[in-house]
Amino acid sequence: MRVCAVVIAALIAAFVPLPAVRAAAPLTLVVDARDVARNILHVTLDVPIAGGPATLVFPKWVPGEHSPSNPLSDVALLVGSVDGKTVAWTRDPYDLYAFTFAAPPAATTLHLQYDVLLESGYATDRLALVNWNPTLLYPAGSVVANTIVTASLIVPPGWETATALDDPKRTGDRIDFAPVSIERLFDSPVLASANLARVPLGPMAELDVASDAPVAPVVDPAVLAHFKTLVGQAQSLFGSHHWRSPYHFLITASDTISYDGLEHHESSWNGVDTDTLASESACKKWAGDLLTHEFTHSWNGKYRRPAGLVRADYQADETTDLLWVYEGLTEYYSDILAVRSGFWTPAEYRAALAAKYAELDAKAGRITRSLADTTFDERLRLTAAPHATFASARRATEDYYDEGELMWLDADTLIRERTHGAHSLDDFARAFYGVGGDTGPAVLPYTRADLVAALNAVLPYDWEGFFHARIDVPTAHPPQDGITRGGYAFAFAAKAETPNPATRAGGSPADYRYDLGASIGGNGVVGDVIPGSPSARAGLVPGMSIVALDGRRFSSTALNATIVRDATSKAPMTLLVTNHQAFATLDLSYDGGIRIPVLNRATGPDLIEAIANPRP
Repeated sequence: MRVCAVVIAALIAAFVPLPAVRAAAPLTLVVDARDVARNILHVTLDVPIAGGPATLVFPKWVPGEHSPSNPLSDVALLVGSVDGKTVAWTRDPYDLYAFTFAAPPAATTLHLQYDVLLESGYATDRLALVNWNPTLLYPAGSVVANTIVTASLIVPPGWETATALDDPKRTGDRIDFAPVSIERLFDSPVLASANLARVPLGPMAELDVASDAPVAPVVDPAVLAHFKTLVGQAQSLFGSHHWRSPYHFLITASDTISYDGLEHHESSWNGVDTDTLASESACKKWAGDLLTHEFTHSWNGKYRRPAGLVRADYQADETTDLLWVYEGLTEYYSDILAVRSGFWTPAEYRAALAAKYAELDAKAGRITRSLADTTFDERLRLTAAPHATFASARRATEDYYDEGELMWLDADTLIRERTHGAHSLDDFARAFYGVGGDTGPAVLPYTRADLVAALNAVLPYDWEGFFHARIDVPTAHPPQDGITRGGYAFAFAAKAETPNPATRAGGSPADYRYDLGASIGGNGVVGDVIPGSPSARAGLVPGMSIVALDGRRFSSTALNATIVRDATSKAPMTLLVTNHQAFATLDLSYDGGIRIPVLNRATGPDLIEAIANPRP
């Protein structure tokens, strides 16, 4: 009875109306980023209230991150006041993101002061990517598309800024922005830097590059040409765009921040190495996996968005079951756009596809976990340590990206084959993402049934059955029909003629998952072991360190040479390993040689080449 009473009380409390909050006047937010090099933002916030206790919430969900990941623990030194007098606050015992401030009955404005202690990876002493989502508390029950904020940012002396926000007015080191909805504010980060370059890409887009280097950012002319081509190819593909020009590629060029990024409607954040834009070769490894990926999201994910990811505020749980579209189709078109715009060659595109297929096929967990179930990986935190140490068994690497890409390649080649080249997945993309013509930011939700209907308009087919067989049930292997129907055969080779340009997909001689069955770092640390592989049979486990190989100190060079030698000698290699404080000697038997995934030309039309061809 006591348990029932508690539950009933909680249900009654859930339906008690929240204190009234005056929504007509905007919130006033000032973010002082002068301490950003120390990973600290100082925030002041004025919230109009109707008097009496006021409940504010910290946003849980950040659009594009697919989990309630907004760092509430980063808010510190929270103080509320009314007319200069401090008012107490309490946290809701059930909703830990909700704070009730004991404002007096006559209060009209609640003033807040607090610090945001940034996680590493957003700022250095010369640049910062300022996201608004960890800086704002807003009235509970607000509709974020309708709740207005007047935001200002104070930057270190001499720093410049770039953003998609409207009408910035600068006074000294303070930038005041035009009033905007919470939704648009969160969708418009600010790039700030002591070393910022704006590089136009024609009337529709620009590169905003902040560099950690002491000299001005360098953009190689060929790289600049690829970006310009990218904008045109994307417009040709999708038929329209949904931003008010220009679109901003916000780029932090820093070896400290490096690989990271997030999509937005009118901009994207792209974290790359300091010298990435200075040469074509350096830019290749960031092209498909980041630069073109986040750009493609302006159409797929921001404009057209799965209905389960559309909420009135950032407190309600999202459903992530369509991430094989949101991320998988984006991954498919981002790699294709990397080729069509010249960042990659067609051979490099095929190398990336081969590496992705091999990585997915090596995961033991796929025989029990469906691709649909991997769409919950971010919410389950399966991609974070320590879970990532058994990534193969857990299938814990957000497979909806790369396996989604292979599935959409399957769909594209199927359409091309059955229509004898008259139609392709591009026709679906142009109709589905170009609907409405050129517009400003907007959200058009869709469901799985909408996808099926749109594909049927291009090619009548059992698309629901197509998706079910590849998504809803576990499969022993990732989709390969797109590769074979595309005119190629997957294989392993001792040496790849064309290296995989993407960093995330693996497939280098230092990646031993496809021969020894383990990922082994240059320092000998074992990252993952595939169940049933030679490494697993020898007794290797994640977290071990290989100290010596055949009586000599371990090195990747020696391991590569030993794999080649043992293919002929058939002799086992002897490993001295340490696990915690214990040492052991293990014999690992493998004689298959180095195995690097490749695609070899087979019979039939070269549809993959046709897919990679630039559009008019």
